[in-house]
Amino acid sequence: MHKKTHPKTPKVLASRQPALVPPSLSEAAGIRYLHFGAGRPVIERIERVSRPGLRVYRGRNAIPQVQNGLGVAIVTTPRGVMTDRKARAAGVGGEVLCYVA
Repeated sequence: MHKKTHPKTPKVLASRQPALVPPSLSEAAGIRYLHFGAGRPVIERIERVSRPGLRVYRGRNAIPQVQNGLGVAIVTTPRGVMTDRKARAAGVGGEVLCYVA
């Protein structure tokens, strides 16, 4: 019989096998696989910032740093979807989609 898991439990955490990250995040953040280090997943938190009911826009000088630069903020800009570092380097602001830490 098929083992039933809770719908909010990611399969990758239950199996402890590397799994592909969704394409939208992998392209923007340059992440290919979710790895485990010291028995913990490298990606501990993916937090949605902007949502349909409350869009969050930041100018080029106000793009947030996630965990003092150890994490990544995914930002959609007029030049495309990019990380917070690339957006600061390009000097563009935009909508903050999520934080990956």
